[in-house]
Amino acid sequence: MSMLVFLICLLCLACSATEETTSPAPLPHAAPTASSLHFVEVAPAVGLTWQHENGRSLQRYFPETMGGGGAFFDYDGDGDLDIYAVNGAFIAPDPRDAVPVNSLFRNDDHRFVSVAAGVAHLGVGMGVAAADYDSDGDLDLYLPNLGPNAL
Repeated sequence: MSMLVFLICLLCLACSATEETTSPAPLPHAAPTASSLHFVEVAPAVGLTWQHENGRSLQRYFPETMGGGGAFFDYDGDGDLDIYAVNGAFIAPDPRDAVPVNSLFRNDDHRFVSVAAGVAHLGVGMGVAAADYDSDGDLDLYLPNLGPNAL
């Protein structure tokens, strides 16, 4: 048995690499370049007044670290992309806190109008998918949640 242990140790030493490695040369730093691209906050001006609630808690649950998601789709068939925003929720709700809800915004000629009917879904939102699930010609929303999903 001791001979087997000795041979295994000898084999490990024989297979080990003794080649010295050199560190690569540092990459040159590129000077920042000027850009003509600038982002401007326009959400309030076009009617998008929504805020994501992550369900913050001192427990730091994994779903609290992710955004709820959203979908761009033409829900009213007018050719404009509308927006569905998925909110989070409190995993262990405090009755004193407001309950966050998902929101649907209809695009009316580049102005968004909040449309509440039929989208009041409560839950810890984990995304959204838009497709014609029941083949009726209208897009349906699938909402994966922490807990029961919704269609």
